[in-house]
Amino acid sequence: QAAAAVGHPGVCAWIALVETACVAPGMRVLIQGGSGTVGAQAIQLAKHLGALVSATARRQNASYVERLGADEVIAFDEGGDAGRARFDVVLDTVGGETHRRSYAALRAGGVLVYLRAAPIDETPARMDVRTLLARIDDRREVLERVLTLAAEGVLRPQVGLTLPLAQCAQAHRRLEARTHGLGRVVLLAREGGNGPLHKESNV
Repeated sequence: QAAAAVGHPGVCAWIALVETACVAPGMRVLIQGGSGTVGAQAIQLAKHLGALVSATARRQNASYVERLGADEVIAFDEGGDAGRARFDVVLDTVGGETHRRSYAALRAGGVLVYLRAAPIDETPARMDVRTLLARIDDRREVLERVLTLAAEGVLRPQVGLTLPLAQCAQAHRRLEARTHGLGRVVLLAREGGNGPLHKESNV
């Protein structure tokens, strides 16, 4: 269950922050979408890398994001603003209008790293920052690094709902209705009803 919950989101966070943005100790990092599955792992990883971490989230999710390790939570649904020209790295896990607003938060020479969560305007809004797509590839060596960090307690799995594989349709309905809670939805597949755990997958 832990591996299913932390695996792919952790890989996304690693590739974005370590391989693409090259986050180093003392950097100021903003995670757009801090309560999402990738955002949650990105907050924990950025803190582990020694960064000062801010994250955007709804006010109702602020305490959850703080528990993940964010130094600052920006409640976007209450008009919270990331400020201007103060971040070395912005990780955009949201896209759309959030992507466009992210440019203003970067200092000159900063890096905007993004995942394709929503349509992205590929035209840079500023020429004094770098805009980089995190190219996600679930390579074995990256997954092994992520799972090692999870085993060490650096990355904590975030599971919002666990269901048997037979209830896959219900899991999708819960996801679409956003009633699955914060974290991953994990589907458990077991052999022979109450038999041993055979495999785990997530959606």
